[in-house]
Amino acid sequence: MVGVLDLSSVTNYRELPSTIQLFFLIFDCCPADNKLKIRKEEFAKYIKVDVSTVARYLEKFAKSNLIKYKYNGEIFVNPDIYYIGDEEWRNVVRSEYAKFKSDK
Repeated sequence: MVGVLDLSSVTNYRELPSTIQLFFLIFDCCPADNKLKIRKEEFAKYIKVDVSTVARYLEKFAKSNLIKYKYNGEIFVNPDIYYIGDEEWRNVVRSEYAKFKSDK
């Protein structure tokens, strides 16, 4: 499935390149169950921005319903936005996503 992220929550367009980098990095790291665990510091180092910037991006992604995340680094990518696999397994992942309790 191909989805589109609404980047209207990005108000500082100078940040757009690093926002897009983080967006694609999350998808690049995304396993079949759409769950990954990675610290904000690792994201920040990879895209060369401050950890607080990554935290702000993740919060915007969560508000846009792209992801749900916990402060311990768990990220769950919305399977209605991004998913690779068959429809049956996607429905399982959707159910798990609905039950996942985000810290935000």
